[in-house]
Amino acid sequence: MKPITAILATVAVLSIATAGRTEPLKPHLTPAGQIYGELKVTDSGAEKTLADHVWKFWQTDGGRTLLWAGSDGAGGYENEGQSLWRYNSLTKRKRMLAAFVYTIHSVREARSRSGKRGFVLTMFDGGLGAPHLAVVRDGGGVAWQKSVARLAAIRNGRIAVAVMHTRDIPGTDDTSQVPVLRMIYRDLDALLGGVSRVR
Repeated sequence: MKPITAILATVAVLSIATAGRTEPLKPHLTPAGQIYGELKVTDSGAEKTLADHVWKFWQTDGGRTLLWAGSDGAGGYENEGQSLWRYNSLTKRKRMLAAFVYTIHSVREARSRSGKRGFVLTMFDGGLGAPHLAVVRDGGGVAWQKSVARLAAIRNGRIAVAVMHTRDIPGTDDTSQVPVLRMIYRDLDALLGGVSRVR
């Protein structure tokens, strides 16, 4: 027979593990304008409103973390700038991770070789119509940003970025056929562990 202390320790470990597991979030946008809405989410069976004036949302961590583009950005062309927010179903907290002068088109999670997590954002501006790229830290803050560039790949803890010339920008979201001026390769461990930079 196991000692009572061993049994209690096993129960405690199982309780912690169970508490750390949450069901995937069930988010949806309720129209509140022509192109944005109110973001609501069902978390642990209860529905709550997270934000209004939300343009898009994305899920990571098997649906347990929710990211969205809000309207409270950093200005930009005709004040189009958007912000990146995150809600964690484990902590039940939301926070702004970064604010930009561009609109956020897509968000991809990226892991460094040591396990650091970040988010790679593709953005567009309404003036030139050019794509822009940013790497945002999981804890908040912009780690790296590059204008007139698109994401080519995320592989082995590195990102490959295709830089383009402004004269070749077609003014649409599709830049796949735009000639590449040069390629940039960045290590995510170096970016996510260092100071913020634009280069």
